[in-house]
Amino acid sequence: METKKIGELCSISKKSIMPKEGVTYTLYSLPSYDKDMTPETLLGEEIKSAKLVLTDNTILYNKLNVHFKRIWNVGQLCTANNVCSTEFLPLKVKGENVCQDYLYYVLRDETLTQAMYGARRGTSGSQQRIAPETLLEYEVPFFPIEEQRKIAGLLKDLDDRIYANRMIKENLTQQARALFQAWFIDFEPFEGSVPSDWKTVTLGDIATIQTRVFSPEKNPEVTIEHYSIPAFDSIHYPIFEKASEVKSNKYLLTKESVMISKLNPDTKRIWRPLCLSDYPVCSTEFIVYEANEVAHKDFLFSIIDSMPFFHHLCSHTTGSTNSRQRAMPKSTLEFEVLLPPESIIRAFCDMVSPIYDLAATRDAENQCLVQTRDTLLPNLISGKMDIKNLSE
Repeated sequence: METKKIGELCSISKKSIMPKEGVTYTLYSLPSYDKDMTPETLLGEEIKSAKLVLTDNTILYNKLNVHFKRIWNVGQLCTANNVCSTEFLPLKVKGENVCQDYLYYVLRDETLTQAMYGARRGTSGSQQRIAPETLLEYEVPFFPIEEQRKIAGLLKDLDDRIYANRMIKENLTQQARALFQAWFIDFEPFEGSVPSDWKTVTLGDIATIQTRVFSPEKNPEVTIEHYSIPAFDSIHYPIFEKASEVKSNKYLLTKESVMISKLNPDTKRIWRPLCLSDYPVCSTEFIVYEANEVAHKDFLFSIIDSMPFFHHLCSHTTGSTNSRQRAMPKSTLEFEVLLPPESIIRAFCDMVSPIYDLAATRDAENQCLVQTRDTLLPNLISGKMDIKNLSE
């Protein structure tokens, strides 16, 4: 099989600018990739550092934490003044014999990812990066253009289904949020005002923060269901891994747990864990809550997912920089909540719990699709599957 160096298939765009005040830019950044893969629109004065100039039909390859495969396949740009974070390497295909979508999937191959991960540079594991020349020197399988298109087309069909599921989940999440807004902020079922028998309490009156510790060092051989911030950002699904591969203590979770990230709370990361195994755990960068009444779990989840709670969370932080700010867990328990009678809470949970469950099934289905795609990918690009017999 023919192989070529990545540097023979594409080049790295290196032009950079310092955004100008008063000029509108479209910014492709790691936070916007992690959130919903939608670039931000910002004024130049809101962008505090130099950025790389982005042009049509570019693949953005993240050089930081490469094992999370933040790879952005950008097509035709819709606006002027497009820029990207310097944490990306902007790759432009060379010539008409290279299919951009094929190169995108080659860059997602686990063998390449592991090679890049092993070639990182830097003093800190979480901040190590790959050098551009390392990527460009790496050799990958190379097929005739029509075969490249067949491979890319099959894999893209799976990615399209994954994206559709994400949109369905987002719609379901918005439905649940709208119900909470209607019932407990706008009071629509109650003639627009707070019923007289509702009480003002604090979050600490209806929920507790759980900090049960799991020690990987004491349980190295068990497989953990690991809810981490990178896992949330990249796949919205826990990572199943040996505890020996984890270097720090975690919080134990139960089916009654709900959680929200205390790290950089202005990027909302809220999770209703699935607890599919014997050892569901999460990063200590999450605040883990459990409702005092088990049946109120999704009432509690809707509270911490609401905008009033989000604003409270963001206004009670420590840390001097935006990139390392943390919410103060104890202060969240001071958040004021209007507590309706038990019958109202149960009626609300009867409506939203099936919505949250449906959203969780979309995550699970996507995980299966991701595994299918990631199993097919190396077999397709290695030639183990007969590409010529693939349907158009």
